[in-house]
Amino acid sequence: MLLNPNQPNRNNVQGLILRGYTHPCSCHLLFTFTGGNNFNSKAFFSDLYPKLQSAADWGNNKPASMLNIGLTYNGLSLLKVISPSDLTYFPSTFQNGPSDPGSQDSLGDVGESSPEKWWNNQGNAVNNKLHCVVHVYGMTSNDLDELVSQVTASATKNGLVEILPLAIKDNGGRLYQSIVQHDPAKIHFGYTDGISEPSMNANPSGNTSAETNNNFVIGYPKGSTSDPGPTGVDTASRFAKDGCYNAFRIIYQDVAAFNLFLKQSANNPEVKKKLSHLNLTEAETEEWLAAKLCGRWRNGSPLMLSPDKPEASTASAEDFMYGSSSGIAGADDDVPSSLKCPFSAHTRVANPRDQLLSGSEGTNGPPRIARRGMPYGADLKNGATTDDGVDRGLIGIFLCGNLAGQFEKLYSWMNFNNFSGKKIFNPRKPPQDALLGTRDLHSTIFPNITNTFTIPVSGTSAAESIVLTMPSFLTTRGTAYCLLPSILSIAKLAGIKKPKLSSQWG
Repeated sequence: MLLNPNQPNRNNVQGLILRGYTHPCSCHLLFTFTGGNNFNSKAFFSDLYPKLQSAADWGNNKPASMLNIGLTYNGLSLLKVISPSDLTYFPSTFQNGPSDPGSQDSLGDVGESSPEKWWNNQGNAVNNKLHCVVHVYGMTSNDLDELVSQVTASATKNGLVEILPLAIKDNGGRLYQSIVQHDPAKIHFGYTDGISEPSMNANPSGNTSAETNNNFVIGYPKGSTSDPGPTGVDTASRFAKDGCYNAFRIIYQDVAAFNLFLKQSANNPEVKKKLSHLNLTEAETEEWLAAKLCGRWRNGSPLMLSPDKPEASTASAEDFMYGSSSGIAGADDDVPSSLKCPFSAHTRVANPRDQLLSGSEGTNGPPRIARRGMPYGADLKNGATTDDGVDRGLIGIFLCGNLAGQFEKLYSWMNFNNFSGKKIFNPRKPPQDALLGTRDLHSTIFPNITNTFTIPVSGTSAAESIVLTMPSFLTTRGTAYCLLPSILSIAKLAGIKKPKLSSQWG
């Protein structure tokens, strides 16, 4: 029983949604339901159910291994736990999937990132047959391997076929988490990740806030700004309640190209001239440029608080804004704030905080998503500028209650920086997110997009800014839209008649 009708019972919510895990080992398994004579989904979910982790506090009893389960719309429709007519109550974005043209208007996966090339060039054969994603976590590699073996053995026994998304031979084509620079918090470009996360606070009073968990967990519309759904009395709504949507996205990172770009830019005569007053070494210039691209130094210090150098005291700071940096009443904040953090820096695009939005983007402030990302693939050693042929990148888990209104909206901002109500972007020639923008859109579909990144250095004139032509650093390897159902809904799939929400899942 819920203690409050305006907030979810954490025992019934999959743990991945409301809490970030600190298990250093994980593997993310993809399956298709064959529908053959030996297909037994009930037995498969029953086998996995004892290891299913809820969002309840586990206190001092941290599990050695655990898992969470996501289902695509096509997978859910095959399980026949929801009336066929009620399946239409799910949002169309979830139904159609990320390869749909409507979603691609925001995601912009073209060229080498196009959906037909996803999943190790199996795209068109896999996109509609990816039915289930199992996220497996372990405290040690042995803990992880043991549970991965249990999951895959059950899948084989019960007629599921594993999809191998990568060509990494050492890991059998599976998505295993890796450790970069001996630091679990780092990603391959060297940045500390997972800092600016929504608080996911309970919302018992139904207050409107992009931070509260009723913008992520389905079934609590009071005060929600994102309207997670469905929320009716139909079978789809009952199954989806206490669930959440996951935009599961695999992104290759060209680390050698990124390192080379920083080195070449640091040695650019024009860049050297405009930064001469800072007296930076070549290595320091590379770090300065990396910070400007991201909006944070690679240790995590935000430029708005630490504009000149990374500082340990601000390494995980979240309490800063972009719109009130001048300190002068009535002054235009655009110029002074951009001198600290460029407008198209990644963290500023993904979370513009108090920056004024254009009317078409809504009045409730920027949408938020929760990220549970982790790197895959081996390190590129010693800042090398030549690619070694190893596949490496990011396993992106982007959680939201509304795929179109949260995840896809933010992605569209990354590809088209025209979301601000202030006159800081040219809507006719919008720039892109410095790190995540899809550069191929400039040359293929939208030639008006500006593929340059402007870093104001001093004053207001264009002549006093550094303008860099941006290459592409990323390639999308695959994307799936999943529902992370509640613990009780998974119990229903497992055929458990009277499940108990006990400390077993905490």
